[in-house]
Amino acid sequence: MNTTELKALAEAVKGWKLRDVLQTPDDKDEGIAFVGHQSDVGIFDDIVHIDTGNYMQPHMAIVIATYYAAANPDAMLALIADLESAQDERRALLATEQNLRERVKALGEFSKLAGRALDDAYRTLKTVESDEEQEALDELIERVQAISIQA
Repeated sequence: MNTTELKALAEAVKGWKLRDVLQTPDDKDEGIAFVGHQSDVGIFDDIVHIDTGNYMQPHMAIVIATYYAAANPDAMLALIADLESAQDERRALLATEQNLRERVKALGEFSKLAGRALDDAYRTLKTVESDEEQEALDELIERVQAISIQA
């Protein structure tokens, strides 16, 4: 059963109050327990009857009943909502990771290009003859270095 089916079932029985457990002393000895709803006036409306006495494990009736009561529709819907939220968050994180990987790759390529530009500028620098050309090249190198550092 998948979460969609479980969610549909939980929604279908949402109005049923399946949160309380009852086991009388006599029931305990026989391996009988009930899941249902305890009203404000003390009336217990049982919906599920558990009988583990036939399996020679009377002590398990209360355990199974408690488990069924804990797995009530509201609890299931809350767990499914948490799961769906976690799945949405995971998808968003994976998309962010992919985006960051692409940006790192682009920055790496940019860094290579900036490095080549610096190498070219240094080679050109060796051939410069006037102070004016030298200043222009120094300014260009500073800009490329600044961009490289930002990347």
